[in-house]
Amino acid sequence: IVEQKALLLKQQDAFYLIGLTELTQLKLQLQLQKGDKQALLIPLSVSLDTTQTSEWERHKTPLAQMGFEIQPKQWQGQTRLTVQQVPSCLREQNLQQLLLHLFSRQAVDVSEFFAKNTTISSACSLTEAVALLAEIEQSTEGYALLERMKIKVDFSPYLAQIAV
Repeated sequence: IVEQKALLLKQQDAFYLIGLTELTQLKLQLQLQKGDKQALLIPLSVSLDTTQTSEWERHKTPLAQMGFEIQPKQWQGQTRLTVQQVPSCLREQNLQQLLLHLFSRQAVDVSEFFAKNTTISSACSLTEAVALLAEIEQSTEGYALLERMKIKVDFSPYLAQIAV
């Protein structure tokens, strides 16, 4: 681990950096795509304005695929959502704030939105970082995304300064 910001990897004779923040976001994004869900002990109620309601309509299918169970209701000319189930990996987030933020902007990919806007610590030990990397590499999609995240590190200028 490099300064609690990146993981330094070696593949054959090449070295690469992968940001820990990006790694934790990717893990969350892959977890969201699994659709594992958990019921809330107390359902969450969210009131939407007209703009937010149209965004809710656009995102309700991807939200359901991720594990959200949301019941809409019209009340006094306003849309009210009752959130009964959520993706397990988002259980401890401020869901009301996240959903309102999602419905207030035009997010392209809902799982990417949650991955980038949730509060998750990327600080971890070397063992935790390696386990995180291994978990992501197990999925075909995760492995392909990791390949794009790698930043090649060239040590040759530094090695040239070392006397042989």
